[in-house]
Amino acid sequence: MPPTERYHVDRSWPLCLPERGPVPGAAPQQLLNHRYRLDVRIGSGGMGDVWRGHDEARDGALVAIKLMPEGLDEVDRRRFEREVRVLQEITHPSVVPLLDIGWQGDSLFYVMEYVGPISLEDVFLAHPQGLPEARWPWLIERAGEVLDALAHLHQQRLVHRDVKPSNILLRFAANAASSADDWQLLSGGRALLADLGLVARTDVDSALTQSALGTPQYMAPEQIESPASVDERSDLWSVGILLYRGLAGRLPFQRLSDALSRRAPEPLPPMSIAMKDAISTLMEFEPHRRPPDASHAAALLRSAISDTPSDAPSVEISRRSMPTFTGRQSARDSMLEAARLAARGEGRWLHIEGERGHGKTWLVSRSDFRSRALVEEQLQHFNGTFDGREPHSGFRVVLEQVLGHIARNSGAESASEALGRWGGHLAGAFPRLCGHGWIEGCAVVDTASPPEIIQERVLESVVQVLTTDAEVEPRTLVLEDLHFCDEFDIELLRRLTIASLDLPILVITT
Repeated sequence: MPPTERYHVDRSWPLCLPERGPVPGAAPQQLLNHRYRLDVRIGSGGMGDVWRGHDEARDGALVAIKLMPEGLDEVDRRRFEREVRVLQEITHPSVVPLLDIGWQGDSLFYVMEYVGPISLEDVFLAHPQGLPEARWPWLIERAGEVLDALAHLHQQRLVHRDVKPSNILLRFAANAASSADDWQLLSGGRALLADLGLVARTDVDSALTQSALGTPQYMAPEQIESPASVDERSDLWSVGILLYRGLAGRLPFQRLSDALSRRAPEPLPPMSIAMKDAISTLMEFEPHRRPPDASHAAALLRSAISDTPSDAPSVEISRRSMPTFTGRQSARDSMLEAARLAARGEGRWLHIEGERGHGKTWLVSRSDFRSRALVEEQLQHFNGTFDGREPHSGFRVVLEQVLGHIARNSGAESASEALGRWGGHLAGAFPRLCGHGWIEGCAVVDTASPPEIIQERVLESVVQVLTTDAEVEPRTLVLEDLHFCDEFDIELLRRLTIASLDLPILVITT
C-alpha cells in the first residue's frame, strides 16, 4: 500500500500560525507529538530544517520531518504556513507527499514520505563532466516527471520558483541505491519535486510573491528583474538550466549578469537537433518564446529523446508567442543613456509616445533595457500602470512595490518611516495599500483637515516614499498609460520629476 494511504491528512484543516513558534532545541532522539522521533538532520535552509525520523506508530517507519526554523520574520512565517497549505492541496505521484501535520507544544511541523538519500544534485556531482550519453534518456524522463508535477501545480495557479537539482529527489526500489554512483546501474527510478517553500500563486499580488527569491543560477531573468511578473514559464527556464547542467556538466552562464544581459549560453554537447531545440526553447530569455506550459515542454522533451513527432498542439505556441518589438531601437538607446546619467545623480524624465500596440510596454518592461539598467547601472525597476478603473492605480502599484522592497530589506517599521509624518493620509487616497501594516504603522493623522490640506500631505508623502534611499539604491520608476491619469496624478508626477532632478532616479512614462 502506498505511504499516502496509511495516513489520513485533513486537507481542509485550518492553520493559525502567528502565535506559533519554532520547535525549540530540536535534537536527535527528540520525540514530536508522542509519535515522531528525530534521527538526523538531512537538510537545512532559511525556510526550515528537514530531519529524517521514525514513525513509532508504524514500527519505526522512516519519514521526513520539516520543522519551522527559529528567528523567522512575519513574512517567512507566513511562507512556512503557505507551504503547508499548498501541500494539503497537492496530490501527485511526482510531488513528495504530505503524510501528517502536527504540533509540538506551540510549534508547527509536518511529515512527508522519506524518499531516500539521493537527489538529482547528487547525480550531477557524481558526474562533473556531464552524464554519459547512454544515460541521457534517463535524465530526460526524470525531467519529464518534474514537468508533469509542475503542470499539476500550474493548473492550480501555483509557481514553484525554486526548481533546482537539490529539490528533485529520486525514489528507487527499496535498497536499490545507496549512493549517487549506484544510480548508473539502474534503469528505473522516479523524480519527485520537493521543497515548496517559495511557491507562489500567480493570481495573488502580495509581499509573499513580489520578492526575488530562489536560487540565482536557476532563476529566470524575469524572476530577478520583476518578481511580481513571474508566471509558470519561469519554472520552465529552471528545468532547462538543470537539463543543460546534467548534459554538459556545467551551467550555461558563468555569471548571473550573462543571463540578465541576454548573452548566448555556451554551446551544448553534440546531440540531435530535436533535443537541442527542446532544451534551448526552455531557456529562451523572453517568457513568451518558451513553451506555453509544462505539459507541452514535457511532450517536446519526450519526443526529442524518442525521435517521434510530438503530440503537443502547435496552436498554443502561436497563442502565447508574440514577435519581439523591433521599431524602437533609438528610443531604447535614449533610455539607456538616460539610465547612465540618472545613475550618476542626474535625474531624468522620459516620455514615450506611440499608438496602442506599437510596443511601448515591451520596450520599458520586456526588452533588454531593464536587465541592462540593472546590471550596468544598478538601477532597481518599479513599474505601475494606470487602468482607468482604480483611481491612481499606477502610483498605487509603484508605491506597493517600493514599500514592499523597503519592508523586505529593513522591516515593516522602516516602510512606515518612509511614509513620513503624513503617511496615515494615504489610507484614503490608496485604500488598497492598507493591510500590509505600513500605513497602520504611521502616526495618527487628522482626517478632518480640509481636503486641500490632506491632498498636499498625500503628495508630500508619496514623493518622499518614491525618493527614499535613492542615493544608495538608484531606481527606474515606470508609469504607463498616462491617458488614464486625473489632475491629482499629473500634479504628483510633476512634483516627482522635480524632486528627482538631483537624485539617481529615472522616471519613464508612456
